[in-house]
Amino acid sequence: QEELPCGVTPTSADLDGLAVRIEQGKEEKLRALPSEALPIDSAARFSTLFNVKRSWTLPELIPYVKDILAPGCAAEQLILQH
Repeated sequence: QEELPCGVTPTSADLDGLAVRIEQGKEEKLRALPSEALPIDSAARFSTLFNVKRSWTLPELIPYVKDILAPGCAAEQLILQH
């Protein structure tokens, strides 16, 4: 927030595919996790994601899988496979 231009307020959607919220005790922290830094192989990518955070919601996962989807495959299909 401190490095943003005056009047710009970031939203959770601004962080999609760039960072993830992680609960540590009673605190919530952001961890940088750019999707382009993750493995291209879907099994390796999901392994990495679940090592970072044990439980994900569908909206949290979609930005991390949309760039590895096969043509005609929905994000939900890929997520359900893993």
